[in-house]
Amino acid sequence: MVQRESPVSAFVVGCVCGFLPTSLLLIASQMLDHHMAHDLRFEHSIHRNELLLYERVNRNAPGRSTKTPATQHPDSRQNHRKGGEVADELAKRVRILCWVATVPENHMTKAAHIRDTWGNRCNILLFMSSKNDSSLPAIAITSKEGREYLFDKTKAAMEYVYKFYLESIDWVLKADDDTYVIVENLRYILSKYNPAHSLYLGCRFKPFAKQGYMSGGAGYVISRAALKSFVEEAIPDKDKCMQAGSGPGEDVQMGICLENVNAKIIDSRDDLDRGRFFPYTPEFHLFPDRNSQSYKWYWEYQYYPDQ
Repeated sequence: MVQRESPVSAFVVGCVCGFLPTSLLLIASQMLDHHMAHDLRFEHSIHRNELLLYERVNRNAPGRSTKTPATQHPDSRQNHRKGGEVADELAKRVRILCWVATVPENHMTKAAHIRDTWGNRCNILLFMSSKNDSSLPAIAITSKEGREYLFDKTKAAMEYVYKFYLESIDWVLKADDDTYVIVENLRYILSKYNPAHSLYLGCRFKPFAKQGYMSGGAGYVISRAALKSFVEEAIPDKDKCMQAGSGPGEDVQMGICLENVNAKIIDSRDDLDRGRFFPYTPEFHLFPDRNSQSYKWYWEYQYYPDQ
């Protein structure tokens, strides 16, 4: 025989079933409110510390405003405008001519992308090739291409820059057509130095020259004075600079020639001794495999071993 539930029992069961979910929901809501309040207090403490730090840094500092900021997080567009103003001012004071070594088959696949991106931030941008190309534009500076002719191309390009731009520039950046440069940062580095001094910087390797040489793959920079010495003193003198033919790599030969005309190397690392010129991809340098036999030479060539 089936026993029927009494109305009182059904009422009790219904109350329990309805009360439990409501209680759990209320507890969860209170816990969420507690965590949100904690997060807000934590966020407030961060902003308060930022404000205290701002006041401490600016208190009685010469040339700094003593007013607190109107908001704790200024409009990013204002920061961008200020950054742009600084970059524009540096562009006037630190004049960089960038010349890019390229080949005809790379004009539109590689060099054009430099023209459309970082290259247009240089004061003057030139592409040196073996074929004139008005669409880039590229200058036919040599008739031969190939690794054995790279230094001949570099010498011809430097002579071209010397002939037409010496008085219009402060620094010369030599780069390949697969190089990427943050020109604003480069100007900031160079702003500390006098281009009237014979200077040379980049990713410094230690063999072949007493003071080392700069990796060609990372791009390197020479001052106006170093350009003048290279063209006037080094290139014409076979004892100071190789004239033609096969020999060490272009970057090695450039280092030897500049050393022979007393160009001084600048340590281009930052205040924490971190490199700022790199010949390989960001991934290679961010996650280096120092056990790789393919790149063993790179670590052995480093002038600064901890870089």
